[in-house]
Amino acid sequence: MFEVTVKKMFFASHGLKNYGTSEEPVHDHQWTIEARFASPSVDKAGCAIDFRDIDRAFQEILTPYQGKVLNELGQFKTLSPSAENIARLIFEQLNGLTKGDPARLVSITAWEDESHGATYSPPL
Repeated sequence: MFEVTVKKMFFASHGLKNYGTSEEPVHDHQWTIEARFASPSVDKAGCAIDFRDIDRAFQEILTPYQGKVLNELGQFKTLSPSAENIARLIFEQLNGLTKGDPARLVSITAWEDESHGATYSPPL
């Protein structure tokens, strides 16, 4: 089994909803999104997945988040923009754009900084 990892970064602000007894103050992060793919084989070029295809998909998914306050975006008007929820939403979006490749998306980790991240992988 081959595993491929792709990381992309974007800058955005967020504040958790229902954080204790109130709303968390909005604050900034340089987010890193880490995608892990698994494939039982590689193609003739020796690749499990084409990095260019993943880069294009990430560009489409992450551009609407870049430089924004996540709380003001449609999906986060009611959903708390936690690292966990961000990881799940990006997984669902990226998985939809990469279906059909021999490699399958295994997980997405949304890192708020180098020490704090949350990973989403679908139930088996």
